Amino acid sequence: MKRRTPSAEEETSESEVQLAIPVEGGAGPEGPEVELIEAESLGSDRYRLLRPPFLAYGLSRDDVVRASSPGGEAPLRLEGVERKSGRRTLRAALDPGVTVEDRSLVPHLQRLRALGCELAALPPSVLAVDAPEEVDLGAVVEELSRAGGENLLVFEWVDPRRS
Repeated sequence: MKRRTPSAEEETSESEVQLAIPVEGGAGPEGPEVELIEAESLGSDRYRLLRPPFLAYGLSRDDVVRASSPGGEAPLRLEGVERKSGRRTLRAALDPGVTVEDRSLVPHLQRLRALGCELAALPPSVLAVDAPEEVDLGAVVEELSRAGGENLLVFEWVDPRRS
């Protein structure tokens, strides 16, 4: 499971950039207005997202987006989505006191992986569930609902559309 999000200061490969993706309404009173997401440059101001968002809505890993430079050292700014990848993203907020290593949560995470999902964590309490197109989204929601029923997390749709 991916456990960290590289900071804006960390180096990326020559074809890898960071995109500033707006966070609707910010991420709370003291949260960021944008989320930095790593992306691969495809040329002609087009970029492929390399991970699912933790805070932004309407995007999934491998989506191809258009972005432009605001100038200077600032990260590229999202202008729009050119092509959806077919992947879907859900976000889970872990209940207070629950961690991704919690022995009550681990079986749920294992079942999500067995369904074909990839998981990315933003410590201490956010989990992005990346569901490829072929994954049964109903089964994913069922598993997240079971975990929610055990007071381990709450979840929401980030990007349920395939296209």
